[in-house]
Amino acid sequence: KSLEKQNQYNIVNISSCASLSPLKGHMCYGLSKAGMDYWTKHMALELGGNGIQINSINATIINSEMGTGPRGYWGNAFRRQWALDRIPAGKFGEVD
Repeated sequence: KSLEKQNQYNIVNISSCASLSPLKGHMCYGLSKAGMDYWTKHMALELGGNGIQINSINATIINSEMGTGPRGYWGNAFRRQWALDRIPAGKFGEVD
């Protein structure tokens, strides 16, 4: 069925665990993700009664040039191990 016929819509925002806990050197990134989380909550409140479901996924560190590459914050061996020790799965996220 088309979305119009179902009268049900879903919006999924991609955020980050960085919005949940401050981390030195990540103020702007964490603040922008916290803003996304806040927007998600407000939009769910505003639109939920109209058949629109809004959620957010707060991902952990993702293996990427920005995150774990040689110039990324988590590219530093000490920081990388510190983070890995705190992630229950013991590994960073992967992009397929």
